[in-house]
Amino acid sequence: MAGLSTTAQIIKFVVVASNIVAFVFGLALVILGILDLVQFDGPLGAELPIISTAVATAAIGPGLFIIAVAFFGLYGALRANANVLIAYAVIVLLIGCSTLCFLIYAFVQRNTDCEDAIVHAIEAELGTIGGCLIGITILRFFASTMGFVLALNIKAYENV
Repeated sequence: MAGLSTTAQIIKFVVVASNIVAFVFGLALVILGILDLVQFDGPLGAELPIISTAVATAAIGPGLFIIAVAFFGLYGALRANANVLIAYAVIVLLIGCSTLCFLIYAFVQRNTDCEDAIVHAIEAELGTIGGCLIGITILRFFASTMGFVLALNIKAYENV
């Protein structure tokens, strides 16, 4: 038998590459969250370190989840396991949908009361943050689609 088709091999490469990028970004989130917990000097007194601790903890949790999902996708693609890839694609699709829901909710609730320290810190970068989240959501939907397609190609190859 010849193996996976050229298209399936290209899709496998795309899935592996996108998961390596996601793994690196998840690792960066965890490292930045840990650094923020360990070395934070707040200029606004005692209120900002509490906010910073919450933000750092909120960065570490999703960072670990991103690392786990990226590893899951890498394992499924490199081992050519269709069942793992389908589970990975469903998880990534749910992540993309939840990110999209968060973006819509954040846009609708953008004028509600917030802490002044957070508002002034991120107000100038709100467009950049929204753009990054939209880009991540598009990448996740693309990775989910590629995971489904690769899983179907692997199942078709196993049936030959």
